[in-house]
Amino acid sequence: MTSSSTAHHRVTPRRTSSPTHCLRIVRSGLGLEVCCWAATRRRGASARSGRAVRPSWAPEKPLELWSFEACPFCRLAREALCELEIRYVLHNVAKGSPRRDAFVARSGKGTVPYLADPNTGREMFETADIVRYLNAAYGKLA
Repeated sequence: MTSSSTAHHRVTPRRTSSPTHCLRIVRSGLGLEVCCWAATRRRGASARSGRAVRPSWAPEKPLELWSFEACPFCRLAREALCELEIRYVLHNVAKGSPRRDAFVARSGKGTVPYLADPNTGREMFETADIVRYLNAAYGKLA
């Protein structure tokens, strides 16, 4: 990162363990903006190779998720966002992280995952509540 007034972003394409998904991660001063999308399926690829991407409504602004990498509950929240192909900014706030104090000041406690949706003003903890909210707010019925 540079200290100039122009924000510099570094885009890093990454593949997940599923061959049908790809992530585009943009590093900025705010955190990581993660964009998930389904790659084109290869001819003859099994329909069961990886989790299915579900139809969803695209939010106007990216959602924000506070988590840390090793947390299995945070992983479920990240997977729900990716399955619905929802853009989000990922804030890593592991114990000992310099961003942890700012997160606790914002949320009132140090529990993760924590989702903030600037489109609706909703903020919440608890993985099950986050997944339920994402499906209700952005999921389309097939």
